[in-house]
Amino acid sequence: MISTVIFRKSITLSKYLLISALLTSCGGGGGGGGGSSSDDSSEDLSASFTVSNSSGTIPLTTSFDASQSQGDIISYEWEYRTWDSNNQLIATDTGINPSYTFTEVNDYQIILTVTDSEQETATSSSIVNALGYSLSGTITAPNSSVADSDTADPNVNISNNSFASAQLLPTTAVVGGYLSNQVDDDDYFSVSLQQNQEITVNISNYQIGISPDIDLYLYDSDQNLVNSAVGIGANRSLTVTQDGDYFIRLDSVRGQSNYTLRLNSSLATSNRFTTASTQEINGYQQQFMQWRLSDDFVVGEAIFKKKDSTNANALSSRATANKESKYGRLRMSEMTQANALSNNLQQAINNDVTLANLDASQTEKLKTLQWIKQLHASGEYEYAEPNFYRHATLTPNDQYYPLQWHYPQIQLEEALDIQQGDSNVIVAVIDSGVLVNHPDFQGQLVSGYDFISDPSLALDGDGIDSDPDDPGDGSLGGSSSFHGSHVAGVVAAATNNNTGVAGVAGGTRIMPLRVLGRNGSGTTADIIEAVEYAAGYANDSGTTASQTVDIINLSLGSNSFSQTEQDLMTDVYNDGIIIIAAAGNSNTSTPFYPAAYNNVISVSATTIENEKAGYSNFGSTIDIAAPGGDLSTDLNGDGNSDGILSAIGDDSSGSTLFTYGFYEGTSMAAPHVAGVAALMKSQNTNLTAAQFDALLTSDQLTDDLGRAGKDISFGYGLINARKAVLAAGGASNAPATILTSPSAVNFATLLEDADINISDSSDGDLTISSVTDDASWLTVTASNTDASGFGSYALAVDRSGLSDAIYSATITFNANVNPSGTTSSTIDVTMQVSSTPVSGDVGYLYILAVDPDSFDTITFTEASANNGTYEYEIENTPPGDYEIIAGTDMNDDNFICDTGESCGGYPTLDQNSIVTITDEDIDNLNFTVSFDSQLTGSSASNEEVIPSIGISRLIKDSNSGKQIQSQ
Repeated sequence: MISTVIFRKSITLSKYLLISALLTSCGGGGGGGGGSSSDDSSEDLSASFTVSNSSGTIPLTTSFDASQSQGDIISYEWEYRTWDSNNQLIATDTGINPSYTFTEVNDYQIILTVTDSEQETATSSSIVNALGYSLSGTITAPNSSVADSDTADPNVNISNNSFASAQLLPTTAVVGGYLSNQVDDDDYFSVSLQQNQEITVNISNYQIGISPDIDLYLYDSDQNLVNSAVGIGANRSLTVTQDGDYFIRLDSVRGQSNYTLRLNSSLATSNRFTTASTQEINGYQQQFMQWRLSDDFVVGEAIFKKKDSTNANALSSRATANKESKYGRLRMSEMTQANALSNNLQQAINNDVTLANLDASQTEKLKTLQWIKQLHASGEYEYAEPNFYRHATLTPNDQYYPLQWHYPQIQLEEALDIQQGDSNVIVAVIDSGVLVNHPDFQGQLVSGYDFISDPSLALDGDGIDSDPDDPGDGSLGGSSSFHGSHVAGVVAAATNNNTGVAGVAGGTRIMPLRVLGRNGSGTTADIIEAVEYAAGYANDSGTTASQTVDIINLSLGSNSFSQTEQDLMTDVYNDGIIIIAAAGNSNTSTPFYPAAYNNVISVSATTIENEKAGYSNFGSTIDIAAPGGDLSTDLNGDGNSDGILSAIGDDSSGSTLFTYGFYEGTSMAAPHVAGVAALMKSQNTNLTAAQFDALLTSDQLTDDLGRAGKDISFGYGLINARKAVLAAGGASNAPATILTSPSAVNFATLLEDADINISDSSDGDLTISSVTDDASWLTVTASNTDASGFGSYALAVDRSGLSDAIYSATITFNANVNPSGTTSSTIDVTMQVSSTPVSGDVGYLYILAVDPDSFDTITFTEASANNGTYEYEIENTPPGDYEIIAGTDMNDDNFICDTGESCGGYPTLDQNSIVTITDEDIDNLNFTVSFDSQLTGSSASNEEVIPSIGISRLIKDSNSGKQIQSQ
């Protein structure tokens, strides 16, 4: 669940100054009160009182004692007023010693008026502070996160707009920033980079036709331009060709926007942004593209495609002569003066030439690219682009698969060598529905159903119907979570389709059943109907599925037990259907249903280090573990937080953009197990739920983690896809190999230790013979291994005595293969030594306690990073239900969590939990805030994926002051 919030960013001190003045004029003091005469003629008459409790948490009962008042007093009149601009009267009272109970958080003005027998009066006033409770905890920033030091937020204003003031970055980083061509047109960063590192920039506020424009420049340590990336669209990227110290410059060409800058590790598989999709805007296709100074193209030329309409205003003599031709070439030398390079772009190029000591060839190339960008944006052409010298290139299949670190964790590739999935096997994803037109679900879905019976919850205008498409859940009042699509993508996103991500069981199919609506909420009754439909039972839809499902995935739940639901799960289990459910995200042993029911497989979540995720529930009901992710780390250095990547959407702009997002949670862990179960069912069509259980309890499906045997954190262990497929009845000709997780480790500038795991793909044919590394600063120690040497190894780095530089090492694991032979596997390690190390920082945070129904911010606080963490305390919060949201406001637009800004929620962003205050403070509300959340895909037109990165959530404007957007 995701939430929407609004908050006042600052308060004034005016009321406190007024209080001081009032007390002074009334002679106040002592026990919270005082008095003075209102009439000089009654010198013997005075009003004065003491307060028993002038401050405390509500309900606050306070007694007043007016016995100190002087004179021939015949009456004591009391007024209780709120202390605000309205000074609202809330109650009156009489008597010398009254009491009052304040039930709402506020500062109250107490006024005593005494009257004597001559009808003269005197008054006294004091303040009572009726307080709320505090919400506190620690927010963690990913170790690779860095915040731009000179955003529009007035709390963040350290200039980095020149080489001399360049902001230092670690070797691998995710930087959230802001640029404006009016007030902050350049950001400079200083960084040491390695060969093959990729630099990527996403322009957060990019929209076709009204776009801000940011270009990327890379300079060497002598401030000479090495390369640049300009273009049309949301992304820019460059690849470093050799180790060295560099400057990165981001130049705001037009408009203002947040941005996300990523420095991917040289160890991570390249995810280069090249061409991308088109979108129809104003009747023509707008191309997303970028061009680099290092590209091989003809200087002074462009190729183009004309718009379908007649070109009445020809741009050149060549265009006029060939206006009947749809495609053509333009030369700068033939352009009319009116369409030559604009003055502002010419000035920008002149600045670049001066700054970077460009030679004549580079100047002409840069001028060509800027001219082409101007042509492209003119509206005269469907597109214009450089006249490239053509070279062969290789485009990887499933472009984001290299970022799905969680699949090697479970030996998926080895399993796919045996079984890719059978299209007759169906997994029911009972969730928020699925984006049925998402590119990664084409050909993957069977007919589903929408079982949300309450139209106000459904958000699609009616009750139950046959359309399981996810209209969005209204989270945060803007962009939705599309939780069901993320879950379904892990189970069976289309694989080997040159698009997006891969699923665990891409050859199988998904039955989308919608039960979660507004704010990710649903009812047990609706879930029961969906389970009945999936199992082929009678249900409220009046119809049944044409084919009964084989597996049911339930990435949902609560702490409430339902006997009806338990009995249904037992019936479904007895019919052979495997039921998989998420264990919950509250880091508690309290049972979470339906996962905790008998005959349901409860899945806890692990991190990239194969440790229990901090949010994951635990306890005796846990059956198995699977990757759930951790957005607070980037251990493999791929430039993204170590969350689970899958298909989602972004509807913040009004139409739905198909995207790919990093989420964390047991909701993400469960579909890994459901996908593996689908592979098992594909391998053995007779596999039943009881047989799955028997294989699980006999340790044939998992790799043991934690305490030996079944334990409360991991159940029987981490799901192993290869073992599971073999256990289902398959055979494998795959050679025995050593599997490593993660495949690369990045210590950056601050991290000192990490854990890695190695396993035997053959389940017993290998024995580790040696473990070596080639760096004196790196130590590798077996920490929890079996008799064959497989298990967990601890890595530690020692930076003492090392000069500032980037260091690389390789760990080699050698093994003997039974009955004869050897094999080996390696893990690459990188580490940086810096005299000024950079700790995790996601910017100046606003942390809000939000009403989950209205999305109004009730109370809030602010915090800066301290060595990668933020300690926060939201004070004076009234009793009630809240969601906790935190984020930055780099563009100072009175919203936090805009696209490109950091954002997080308790305990995880995609499924915020309700925090209930009754009569005490609540602490340990710990969570992660990060910049990166999603990889942007195509528009709702179901086109090729646009590889851009960003976050976008619109927040409801229902309160005064600064508002918020949250992811």
